Amino acid sequence: MISNADIKAHARNYMIGSYMFLMFVSIVYGFLAFLAQAAADLVSVSPRQNAAGTILNLLLSFVVAVFITILQTGFSFISLNVVRTGRAKLRDLFLGFRYHPGRLVCISLLKGAVRYLCGLPLIWLISEFLLRGTKAEFFGHALTSGWQFALAAAVCILFSLILYIAVDLLFSQALYLFIDHQEMGVLPCLKESCRLMKKNRMRLFLLRFSFIGYWFLVILSLGIALICVKPYMDLSDASFYVELSGQRDPYGAM
Repeated sequence: MISNADIKAHARNYMIGSYMFLMFVSIVYGFLAFLAQAAADLVSVSPRQNAAGTILNLLLSFVVAVFITILQTGFSFISLNVVRTGRAKLRDLFLGFRYHPGRLVCISLLKGAVRYLCGLPLIWLISEFLLRGTKAEFFGHALTSGWQFALAAAVCILFSLILYIAVDLLFSQALYLFIDHQEMGVLPCLKESCRLMKKNRMRLFLLRFSFIGYWFLVILSLGIALICVKPYMDLSDASFYVELSGQRDPYGAM
């Protein structure tokens, strides 16, 4: 495979002829995601009211996550089209609503389950502290002070983060595989993604980490810069997939 620097260089070249279109798609994507989150916040209730309120809030969060996953699938489709053919259409953003949305729901469920499992160490520590107070233990060591609990929490957060990144990288190609192979089910997409990424996780991690400066820019601009940065990152991800899979045909063939 070509180097990450070349992948980013190619992504910049792909953007030259499609930059205004990709920025417009980013605006539409962000606006729809914002509307979905705002609608969920509008109908959500305080979890202190009753258990039903907590369940409703969890359900709303899941619906928003599914909606954003479907939109991201469309954005990935647009990125692939630009990388492969230099052309794309706004309607491509809604690919996930037209083709097998149920599979995307399953992908969202599995990714949500992975996020939950990766956070179990921290969840366990908080539960231990809430249930046992000053008698809480961390691998046999009593957490008798605030700084000990803070240190244990930092260890759990770091472990959960490393675990999440490792698993997320393994599943990172699932959406692209779903786009290229409509006949594939959810589990085959995830398995093929793991196979492709088995020896390439560090390469993708370094590629994504190289955008950390852009993320600071996004934070400083209160998210506005994401309109410009997202196309660059998504085109780089799409280029990585094309190089990794060797599928330069718009319709892919395994």
